[in-house]
Parts: sequence; structure tokens; C-alpha cells
Amino acid sequence: MPKNEKSFVDITRINAITALLAQLRENKGLKQRDIADYLHMSVGTISHYEMGITLPPIEVVIQLADFYNVSADYILCRCKNKSDYTKFIDTKLNKGISIGDAVEIMEKASRANKETLAQILKLMAVDLNNFNQK
Repeated sequence: MPKNEKSFVDITRINAITALLAQLRENKGLKQRDIADYLHMSVGTISHYEMGITLPPIEVVIQLADFYNVSADYILCRCKNKSDYTKFIDTKLNKGISIGDAVEIMEKASRANKETLAQILKLMAVDLNNFNQK
């Protein structure tokens, strides 16, 4: 690999992934044995994932994402949002626009329009929160 190219996964990301794997497990009050049983693997393999000796293959990342109800990108430390938003991309907001369409529109919007939209979304969140508390 040429010197100026970054490796796919650098040491900082490896450390973040391994720490997150352990944190997700511990947050559920589980032991490495529990995860090993779920994945039909040895405890040593899970330990290696959490210590950064080896990284889980993509199939395991997907299984873990499903198990912890987070996105694979979250496990790979490629985003800060736990949710897998791909489930909602095709959800229609109305007859003519989906959530995915709305995201594309927001991405292309001017800074002023993004700020206006953020204010509207904050108001909607407050409204929804008040509704849910009733």
C-alpha cells in the first residue's frame, strides 16, 4: 500500500470498535459467554474481538447489529447514531415524498433552509414529547 493511502481500518477505529463491542455487551448485563453462545462461537473469539486481536467478519457484525438493535455502521464506528435508518428510507411521509427523499432534499438545502428546518423539527419534537407525556 502506498504511504499516502490510509488503511481501511486504522488503530484508532479498531480501538473504538473493540471498546464499543464490550460496552454494548456490558450495557445489556451479558457475559462474553452469552454472546459466544448466541453467535455459536468460542468465548476466546469474542474476547479477541473485544481486545482487538481480530475484528469480527461482516457476517458477525450484522448479527451483532441485529442482536443489539443498532446499525452495522454504529458497530464499525462509522456513525454516532445507533439506529439503522435504512429501515425507514422508503417510508412515505405523504403520497409524493419518502423519508429518503426528505433526507436528500435536506442535504442539498441552503444553510438558511437547513436552519429553518432544524427549528421546525425541534418544535415537532417538543410537540411529540408533550403528546407522549399525556
